[in-house]
Amino acid sequence: MFSVFILLPFFDAINGYLVIKGIISAAGVSSPSQLGRLMVSFLLAYLIIAKKLAVWPIFLFVYLFSVEVFSGLFHLNQYGFTYGVISAYKLGYLILLTMILIHYSKTTEGMLQLGKLVKYNLIIIATMLCFSTVTGIGNNTYAMGFGTKSFFASGNGLGLYLGVGVLFLIGLRECKLVSISYKMLFFLIFSIILIGTKTALLLCITNVIVVILLSKYRMFIIILSALLLTFYLPKIIEQFSIMFVIILKRFDVAENIFMFLGSGRIQYVVDAFEVFLKNDPSTFRFLFGMGAFTSFQNSLTVTEFDTLETDLFDLFFMYGLLSVLFFLSTIGFVLFQLRKYKILFLGMLLLSLHSIMAGHVLFNGMSSVCFALFICVSNYLSIQRSVDDKAIA
Repeated sequence: MFSVFILLPFFDAINGYLVIKGIISAAGVSSPSQLGRLMVSFLLAYLIIAKKLAVWPIFLFVYLFSVEVFSGLFHLNQYGFTYGVISAYKLGYLILLTMILIHYSKTTEGMLQLGKLVKYNLIIIATMLCFSTVTGIGNNTYAMGFGTKSFFASGNGLGLYLGVGVLFLIGLRECKLVSISYKMLFFLIFSIILIGTKTALLLCITNVIVVILLSKYRMFIIILSALLLTFYLPKIIEQFSIMFVIILKRFDVAENIFMFLGSGRIQYVVDAFEVFLKNDPSTFRFLFGMGAFTSFQNSLTVTEFDTLETDLFDLFFMYGLLSVLFFLSTIGFVLFQLRKYKILFLGMLLLSLHSIMAGHVLFNGMSSVCFALFICVSNYLSIQRSVDDKAIA
């Protein structure tokens, strides 16, 4: 777990810096980020074998890679096959990581250790963001306006990971599974806004509201905030307009709130289905997909990959209806397990909605870890409820 939460952020930072500088491509086969996760994957596979954990994930691996091999026989594009294998591997990595984290977080001691590592992981990332904001060294989120990705490649994935990760920590804190002060929480929340994306802004506001509502001084804070808004609202709006000019411009040109939140992805999906249905897809392709490189395109004429940046429909076109059903059932099960833990439920819900509507989760090596975290804590809390029920009986 140490390598995942403490070492990999530095691999991601190196990778993002090289991508922005144009030294490597965003989908590079041998990027530092992928090499780092490949080494971790070997470690995860070794632990699974050594601990004699469940073998059912092997069938998921076979399924994903079989689809890519089958697709490769049609498009016969070497780069396309490599891209497909990497995409399948990203999902496989998430499966391996989830298995190991579940194994080590079944006990209270294991869950406390996981919470501590997540806390240190977020502090490392938040410190990088603050450093880049102060020094100007790092990658800007947009070509103009406020926002930094520090040394990371994806601002959307980074904002989601940090925003949902802080909610995860707050949820663990309420369950007494991690020790973290309000000062540190506000430091982490402050770092989210530095990214400057729409996702980061919304998650920053969400975290601030949650922390205020949990505070014993919430009435005082609410009254003070209302007074400050009364006197300084024009100044706040002015500064907000300057800092988030890109977001405001996108809001102005959006047809409605759904198009704004989805950043035009709804139209992408509609266009993709038109192409997909025009090719008269077989039942086999509908159920099992046609790989990451082909996706919704014609497998015989495709020359370059095209993603929709919405995990639900990317999954459908890449790996078929079966993968979508597995994905949605997992989300539903975890949400059901967390139904009594409001903050953790909120974090999982926001993560799932973002994944379904805006992507940047399942195929993002950083933000995909959030799914593993919520699955782990839901499993731990379920075990604890069972133990408590037996004790009462």
